[in-house]
Amino acid sequence: MSLRQSLRTQVAVLAVIGLVAASSCSDNARPLSEQSGSLAPGRYITDEFRPVLSFEVGKGWEVSELRQKPFFELLHENESGSYFAVISFNNPPSKVSDPRNPDRLVPAPGDWVSWFQEHPYLKTSSPQRASVGGVEGRRLDTRVSSLPGNYYSEDCLGQGVPLWPLLDGHHWCADEGFTSRTIVLNGVAGETVIIDVWSGSKTFEKILPRPQEVLKTVEWEGAS
Repeated sequence: MSLRQSLRTQVAVLAVIGLVAASSCSDNARPLSEQSGSLAPGRYITDEFRPVLSFEVGKGWEVSELRQKPFFELLHENESGSYFAVISFNNPPSKVSDPRNPDRLVPAPGDWVSWFQEHPYLKTSSPQRASVGGVEGRRLDTRVSSLPGNYYSEDCLGQGVPLWPLLDGHHWCADEGFTSRTIVLNGVAGETVIIDVWSGSKTFEKILPRPQEVLKTVEWEGAS
């Protein structure tokens, strides 16, 4: 099952990600491990995700139910439930799905931005410089292009493109009807981090300022 499909169908079922505080990153941050579901406005810190980071949220943010060490997600939904935004922090894997054969895994690329650009079933914008927490990187907007009739991934419910495998056997998917702002940061305390801000394509530009506010508050532990 696509994680994004799961999130859309179970958006109200939220639980804490198993993360522990690292006080050296921010003395005033609350451990995310002590939170469940909705987050009170304030600063939080994680350390199960690498590298350790802290961030600040305002009203209306939640921690998703997904429990995977290579990533964690924050969700914001407007009061009427008509649109939402998700921020996903990902540690890139060593294997990715073959762009032309979703059932086959191949070594992860050395240049992630080029990999997204060259993917035959993704439409991407031109890469732009980006900075998160003082670490420079590149960003581009991505969405699924037209899929051939014989292209099907059961893990993405036949409505998307599998990008890479997760620990539980499922895949990180790019789903049809959604737009992602993908930010690739190299050398964050020796790690590569992919931040994925995504929402429905029709509401993406409207909701984008919300996650941007959160990303402006990110601090990385150990980043120079």
